[in-house]
Parts: sequence; C-alpha cells; structure tokens
Amino acid sequence: MFTKLDLSNAYQQLELSEDSKEYLTVNTHKGLFKYQRLAYGISTAPSIFQNVMDQVLSGLDHVTCYLDDILIASSNQEKHETILEEVLQRLERHNIRVNTSKCSFMEASVEYLGHKVDADGLHPTKEKVASIL
Repeated sequence: MFTKLDLSNAYQQLELSEDSKEYLTVNTHKGLFKYQRLAYGISTAPSIFQNVMDQVLSGLDHVTCYLDDILIASSNQEKHETILEEVLQRLERHNIRVNTSKCSFMEASVEYLGHKVDADGLHPTKEKVASIL
C-alpha cells in the first residue's frame, strides 16, 4: 500500500531567521525588500529544504522524502494508517502544508519521482518509455 504526499510551495513554507533575511534582500525601484520565507532560485534552497524535511520525518520507517515529495509504503492497511497519521501530525506540528490535489492515498501503486512504484518494485512509466522510443 502506498501514499504519495506533495507539499505546497515547498521552500516558501520555511520562514527565514532574522539573520538570514539580511542575505535575501532584493533591490527594486521601490527600495530594498527582505524575503520572509525561503525563495526559489537560492542555490542552497534545495539542500536546506531537504535537511528540514529529513529532520521532520526522522526516525519513521517506510517513509521516504525527496524535497517536496513524500512516499509512504507499508504491507497492510492498519500499519499504513498508523504511519500516515504520524507523518501528517509531524507536518502539522511544523506548519508544513500538503497540496491535496496532487496527493494519492492508500493506493496499490503510485508514480513517484518519474517511476511507477508497486508491490513488485520500481518500474518505468509508460510516458518515459514512449519518450525514449
């Protein structure tokens, strides 16, 4: 059983510390403006965000996270519901929001990072194979 969670506006959910805001100041025709949240285009944003997500989800078995995509895999519904509830509680505790329209809950297979994932493992998607052919 698989659940795929997609986080909304990934990096922009992370509030910057006061010290960091100094480094993310932009000069516009209306003056200087400081970003309040981590912005796309910052070279270290992916590694910062991945580090935060690794900390938020640390210690959870059967949970994989790559940037704003979280995959939960388990062998039965009861175990899956327990893990899913813990993941959602941790996300809520850290004020991290999911984009429900891009999530898949408790499916036999899901597409994750360009692959089809099911009980038999990873498989290329039909779209990827068609592109190569």
